[in-house]
Amino acid sequence: MTRQKASLCLLALACGFLLNACTVGNGVRIAPNSHFVQPNSDVQRLGKVTVTTIPFPDGIGFAAPKLMTSKTERALYDKALAEKPGATLIVDYVTTTKIQLVGFPPFLFFVTSHSLEGTAAKPTAAQ
Repeated sequence: MTRQKASLCLLALACGFLLNACTVGNGVRIAPNSHFVQPNSDVQRLGKVTVTTIPFPDGIGFAAPKLMTSKTERALYDKALAEKPGATLIVDYVTTTKIQLVGFPPFLFFVTSHSLEGTAAKPTAAQ
């Protein structure tokens, strides 16, 4: 019976450890003039797109949070383009980084997720 109580106590402690999280950082970057389009061309808006990274396993940091790099932003951008067939650029987009701190000292780690929100578009010939 004591072994069962010890296991239950350990399980409760582990659940409390994992469920204790608070947001410690949030970063936003706005890109209203995101891409150059050929002169004398218009863009046809295809609709809103929103994509988010899955924080596991790449978004876990033990000493410091994983911040957005150009590689991460490009992966988000490509994923957003894939959501709308025919889209070749994303205009007026916003990238957001959310950092959560999980655990109790000295066992703290950072869970980071990134998202991109914008409008998919494709250039059209000027008329």
